Amino acid sequence: RVGGRLGAEQILSGSGLPRLARGVCLSMNLERSFETAADITQAAEANDVVATKTLETFARALGRVAGDFALSLLARGGVYLTGGVTPRIDRFLTDGHFRRSFEAKAPHQSLMAAIPTYIVRHSNPALEGLVAFAKSPDRFVVELKGRRWSREAAVSNATG
Repeated sequence: RVGGRLGAEQILSGSGLPRLARGVCLSMNLERSFETAADITQAAEANDVVATKTLETFARALGRVAGDFALSLLARGGVYLTGGVTPRIDRFLTDGHFRRSFEAKAPHQSLMAAIPTYIVRHSNPALEGLVAFAKSPDRFVVELKGRRWSREAAVSNATG
């Protein structure tokens, strides 16, 4: 608990996975010593029951939170899942549990079903986006007026 509560941010991250695994161990009355998210993903690949249950629970919780954000922002263009652990647990994100949790927003299930979700697998998506912007800035909704994109402007802004 942080500040007396257990929030989504304490479990929905790579560093939160070992916390979640400890809870799963307690609920199953089993013992494991997972120190890192990598320990858990590797154990799940070997079909360890605690690791598998941990990642299933993680995927459902992530679906709930992602669905809350998507609904509150009306993210009709989709929700993009990224981060260090995401591409490593894609089988848990694509087996249906994530999506069912994502869409379980009564009475808005049909709206949620229409919002796509994507797993970002690119190793450096921000760089890829910058390259795309540099090649075709007219494809992006970015106000360029008054912005200086030259090396001289960057140095001037940094020193002045």
